[in-house]
Amino acid sequence: MKKFICLLIVTLLFFSCQKKEVSTLPFEVTKNVTCNDLYEIGYKRTFGVDVVLIGKKIINTTIYYQIDLPLVKDKIDYEDFDEETLLDTITQSETKFDKYLKQDALTLKDSIYEFVWGDIQKQKRDVCSEGKVSWRNFMLELKKEETENYRNTIDTNKYKILNINIDSDYYIDKFKVVNVITKDTFNCSVYEQNEKYYFSSTFTLINYE
Repeated sequence: MKKFICLLIVTLLFFSCQKKEVSTLPFEVTKNVTCNDLYEIGYKRTFGVDVVLIGKKIINTTIYYQIDLPLVKDKIDYEDFDEETLLDTITQSETKFDKYLKQDALTLKDSIYEFVWGDIQKQKRDVCSEGKVSWRNFMLELKKEETENYRNTIDTNKYKILNINIDSDYYIDKFKVVNVITKDTFNCSVYEQNEKYYFSSTFTLINYE
């Protein structure tokens, strides 16, 4: 009996320590993924947008997840800071971190990332303590010649393509994809941004309506 209990405990510990498998496919999504799960497999926060995003680069693909946090009422009162000291600190930071600030945070090695953006484990605690994963964006960088007919590369035995009227010059193509097995619907687009071309597939994990 003792041997059985020991074996059970070891088995439970083994499976609890395993990292969760999270889909990296454009038209499949792991719905019960948590913020902690994502940090455990190498996701980290990216900056420059007005929402909390954590992401990971995999060759020519970047996957972002939006993390929704409770509203914080307390705001920093900048009147409490000495203006000259504050400006001096900003100037020093710009000199020290400038070349890294211009780079995509997700392309930096963890040691450089932490040098610029702070400790990843502390970031994980701050973001994940009350954060909920609400949205995913799969982004694939394309060559220009791939943009016009990218939808033709999608396996129509597994996925159904639904047309959407393109109401903006921003998009090269725009459509929805339905996973015929899970029935999940993904909003898709092909577009140009900063002289690069991308395919994007987004999925909402939390619908607040």
